[in-house]
Amino acid sequence: MTLNIDIPEEIARKLADQAAKSGTEPTAYVLKAVERSLAEADRLDRVLGPVRTAYADSGLNDDALSDLLEDEKHALRRGE
Repeated sequence: MTLNIDIPEEIARKLADQAAKSGTEPTAYVLKAVERSLAEADRLDRVLGPVRTAYADSGLNDDALSDLLEDEKHALRRGE
């Protein structure tokens, strides 16, 4: 896939500096950064997947979850 993006000058300068420091071309540096970002997103999905599923299956809405977490936080502080 070929992707063309406009990069603001300040970011382009930083990109060129960082690529030079790592001994690579800016294109390769960006590709590596995207690969790292995608790998991190995959790891996060693997870790949070069961939590997201449990939340979806629980039937709780955001307010109910917030209340539950607040109640548990206060119970822990009380030593319960």
